[in-house]
Amino acid sequence: MSEMPLPKWGDLNTYERHKLLGELIDAMIYSGEAVQHLKETVEQFRLMGYVRSIILPQNQENETMY
Repeated sequence: MSEMPLPKWGDLNTYERHKLLGELIDAMIYSGEAVQHLKETVEQFRLMGYVRSIILPQNQENETMY
C-alpha cells in the first residue's frame, strides 16, 4: 500500500491556511498553555531541522533570540 505524502503549506488552499493560522492565534489569545505548547512544538521542529528561516534569515545563526 502506498502512503500519500503529507501536505505542505503550499498544498493547502487559502481557506485552509487562514483557518489553521487563525485557530492557532485564537488558541494563543485565550490560553497560556496553548502558547507554551506551540513554543515547545516549534522548538522540536527546529531540532528536527524543519525550521528554515525564510522570513528572518539573519536570525538563522542567532539561536539566543528564542
